[in-house]
Amino acid sequence: MADDNDFAGQLEGWYNQIVKRAKLTTAQKTEINTAGAKVFQEVLREETPYNPNRKGVHMRDAITFVPGKNADNIPNGATDVGWDKDHAYIARIMNDGKKKMSPKEQAQLHFKDHAVEKARPLVLAAKAEAYRRIVNGGGNNDSSAKGTENH
Repeated sequence: MADDNDFAGQLEGWYNQIVKRAKLTTAQKTEINTAGAKVFQEVLREETPYNPNRKGVHMRDAITFVPGKNADNIPNGATDVGWDKDHAYIARIMNDGKKKMSPKEQAQLHFKDHAVEKARPLVLAAKAEAYRRIVNGGGNNDSSAKGTENH
């Protein structure tokens, strides 16, 4: 009968380890998602078409995110990456196209979709590394992650 109690104790210890690794605080989620957001921001910046003749802020320079907040500015640990409000609609038109387009413009269609596919393994690797740091005790659980604060 002692073996049954020992086995139950082992199962409970294993269960507690899983729960500890699965239940993350908002600060931990922010740290993990910010690591992925930084990687995606760079890939999206590379894939965004660039017009050297444009005056003002370029699309590449308007890509932003707020660590730990979604697009609605709700602090839930998620981190959405996108363009600021002045460039978001232009990015949608450039990505999806318009009725009359030059061949050069057509070649640049769906750049965001290409960036998502290109960044997917890189983002997952960055998030996995941040997760491992957190669950192995080396996480930085403060909310001092840096991003562009104008999303």
